[in-house]
Amino acid sequence: TLRVPARRDAGARASRGPVTGVRRARDLWDPAPVRTAMEAAKYRAVRGGTEGPLVIVPADLRGYVRAPEPVRMLTVVLDHTCRGGWDWYPALEPFLRWAYVTRASVHVVEVGGGGEPDELRARAFTARSTRDPRIAAALARRPGR
Repeated sequence: TLRVPARRDAGARASRGPVTGVRRARDLWDPAPVRTAMEAAKYRAVRGGTEGPLVIVPADLRGYVRAPEPVRMLTVVLDHTCRGGWDWYPALEPFLRWAYVTRASVHVVEVGGGGEPDELRARAFTARSTRDPRIAAALARRPGR
């Protein structure tokens, strides 16, 4: 069986995943400097006028909210050259359902799709979830010549 290699961390609180937002900072591990400065600037007039340096107090500190990195991945290889009129939704549905329920990312490798400049050359993409419209487009793609 294939196994995912052990993940190397830069510590227990390593920053992972894409930034999805900003919130009031709970610690100083992943600060959002621009949003912190913007928050401090809102209260600049109240704290001592517009002259002098920008004063940042602990209440102004903001940190990034990050989406967790997926720990599971579904890899789907679609060979459009051999499917003919075969409907592969029923065959793939249990696997796509598993990926949806476990929030796994989906890696799709396609070969032989219609409209490609080189139909025998594989094309691949990675989607963060099964709700990515590229997956449905890949499943509906017509075979090449």
